[in-house]
Amino acid sequence: MPSWVPDWSQDPGLTSLGLANTFLEPYDAGGSVACGLQIYRERLLSCLGIRFDVLSTFGQTCPELDMRKKPEKGIGYALNQWYETAREIDQPKDHPSSIFANPNLRKPISYDKTNFTHSDPMFTTNRLSFPLSDEYLWSTILALPSPTLHLDHRERTRRRTGSHSTDWDGLKFCLGRKLLVTARGFLGLAPPEAQKGDVVVVLLGAPTPLLLRKRGENYVLVGECYVHGIMGGEALGHLGRELEGMGARCRPCADSMSDAPLERFVIV
Repeated sequence: MPSWVPDWSQDPGLTSLGLANTFLEPYDAGGSVACGLQIYRERLLSCLGIRFDVLSTFGQTCPELDMRKKPEKGIGYALNQWYETAREIDQPKDHPSSIFANPNLRKPISYDKTNFTHSDPMFTTNRLSFPLSDEYLWSTILALPSPTLHLDHRERTRRRTGSHSTDWDGLKFCLGRKLLVTARGFLGLAPPEAQKGDVVVVLLGAPTPLLLRKRGENYVLVGECYVHGIMGGEALGHLGRELEGMGARCRPCADSMSDAPLERFVIV
């Protein structure tokens, strides 16, 4: 089958980002209308969207939940490895002996049989060249909606603390996926099949960003992904008037996270 056709006879193994989001607001990366969508030659799907970024590096794949094994040595280990990956990307090159050298910060994510907890003073500092706010990595792990969306008072207060906790349900989106880091330094979640060089695109009408891989003149669909900071339409903010003229809608944002033009992607 074409890569863009779902195979309902197979268990996908992963919790769908676009179909299973039950947080404060649904994802809205690509706006409300899939303008310019075409299917031709029976197998080709033609879509309009933007080329947001390219995958640069990864954290290891977070294992799926298996209560027969010790999760703290599987899932917990993977999440701390994700922390190390993010730390290496964001470490200021001119401060090799900065706060990151503190051995007490080596394992910021702990496990206590029922909950995973993150507590790390690094997340409350501004000593990074590309700052990790107190919720940056944690929001990626939980696949939270974009921080630009409205949050109620209780949620804002929780995110401002130096410690976050979640149960197994809160980890459902990262289980089976791996941490992605784009060339521009964005963090996110990728399917295990993702490879370096895969393109992160935001297609009009798609609730989540998608990973495409070049195949000849066209692309194959690798899968959906979470990219922290563009889950509410922030990558399309610069195209507001153009999209409005096409009959599409994207959430208004003060600053667009991209300046990429609309282009057509043909997926096989």
